[in-house]
Order: sequence, then C-alpha cells, then structure tokens
Amino acid sequence: MSKSNKAVNNAVAKSVNPSFAREILAQVDKVATKALDVQISTAVNTEEFQADFATLCLAAGVPVIKRDGVERFDRESEVGKALDAALRVKVTESAKGRAHYSVEVHRMGDDDKYLPVRMWSRLAKKWTPVEPALAVNHTFTAAFALGVDLKTLPSVAEKPNGVKAWMRGNAVGERPDGKGQGLRDWIKNDVDQALSRGWKTDASGRASGTKKDLADVLNALDSKTNRNKRANYEKDNGVGSVVSQDQWAALCSIMVEAVFDPALADEIIAAADRAGS
Repeated sequence: MSKSNKAVNNAVAKSVNPSFAREILAQVDKVATKALDVQISTAVNTEEFQADFATLCLAAGVPVIKRDGVERFDRESEVGKALDAALRVKVTESAKGRAHYSVEVHRMGDDDKYLPVRMWSRLAKKWTPVEPALAVNHTFTAAFALGVDLKTLPSVAEKPNGVKAWMRGNAVGERPDGKGQGLRDWIKNDVDQALSRGWKTDASGRASGTKKDLADVLNALDSKTNRNKRANYEKDNGVGSVVSQDQWAALCSIMVEAVFDPALADEIIAAADRAGS
C-alpha cells in the first residue's frame, strides 16, 4: 500500500463515521489539489476552497472548537491530525507534478555545478537574464527536489552552485539565482501554507444542521454505553436473547449508511418485508 493510501485510510479509520469512507476518499484528492491551486494563484477562489475543506472536515467528523473567539475545525484532535496527514501527502503529491516549481538552469558538463540563467533582483522584485546569456540545458523539477537524497551530495561550502545549494540555499539562505529560499524549502513551505489556509476556515454555523450533526446521533447507537446495555441484556436474559456484539456493530453500521442512502434503505426495508411475509 502506498504512503498516500495509508494516510488516507488512517484518516478514514479515525473519523467519527468510517461509513463515509467513499465520500472522504473522494474529497481528500479534490481538496488537496485545490489547496495548492489557491497557494500558487491568487486568481483561484479561496472561499470555494474553504467551503470544500469544511465539507471534508464535516464528513470526516473533525470536532469544532473555539479559538481566539472563532470556531475552527480542531486540527489537533485525533481525527484532525489523521486528516491533516492525509491531506499533506496528497498536497505534496500534487506539488510534484506542478511546472510552477520547475527551475531552469545551465549545467556545466557532468560536474555538480548548475549556473542560473536569470537572477532575482530583490530591489526591483523581478527576474533579469544573466549576461552573457547561458542556454537552458537542465531543469530542476519539484519531483526531483522532494525526492533527492541531499545527504549523498557535496556540501554548499564545497559546491556553492551544486544541487544542495539549489535545494536548500547557501549560507545566507539564498539559491544561486538570488531567490531567498531553496527549491525544496519553497515547496514544503507552500504545502504548509496551503494546509494552514484550510485549517483557518471559519467553522461557525457548520457544527449543526449538517450531515455530521445527524451522523453523531446515529454513531451513538454503537457507543460504549449502548454496547454495555446490550451486554447487560444478554447477561440477564441469556445468550441468543439478543444479537451478538459483532451483529450489533454491523446493524449500527448499516443503519448509519442507509440513513444517507434512501435507495439502500428501501432495499433493506423490502428485504425485511419479504423475510417477514
């Protein structure tokens, strides 16, 4: 199983209602992609992304807490941590395929030396071509930046224009082209910022009157209290007088799923009618 699938399955397993698994799985990919879209381009609708983020949190059952007077989805809750980990994997996967993070350079032979083809001016806040011009003959991609083992490469002091300098920056934190952040750090920072924007979503008005609100009631059917009540009934009336614990859990799960799937509910009711006739 891939790291991505493990993270998402973990989020589903820790959610308030694992029967929403299909909905959660579908939403994680969508929200992760849009999170990075918003981070990269201000033209992308942030409110639309946050609405999708809220829908995902509600489906997964992330608790709502009040922080600094504002209701937020609790990132530090067990479900929140699991969902955050799943989203982080997916956002990172999305970043690996983005040309936005590609950096074109000029490689000097087979040596660990990559010269910039343009320089970033912090004063003018724009790119300017190097003089004399150098041809682009190599591209650092996001996938490479996030996957390369920097421990195997020469140090920045030894190779000031080497891969490590481009990935992590030099002694003052700049890439050889003058940008103030290494390529790997730039991407990881964008992933962090993309997720933080989602967790800053205002959750006010979303904690009730929603699928989560109804699901909370349904999930209580299989609560510890109700499991104990089933066990006590069985103790007083004998084995076979009530469904087993496994049957109880299965029935509760079916109930939760059927409530949000009217067609499935009709099938179950019809089957029960046929069995009783």
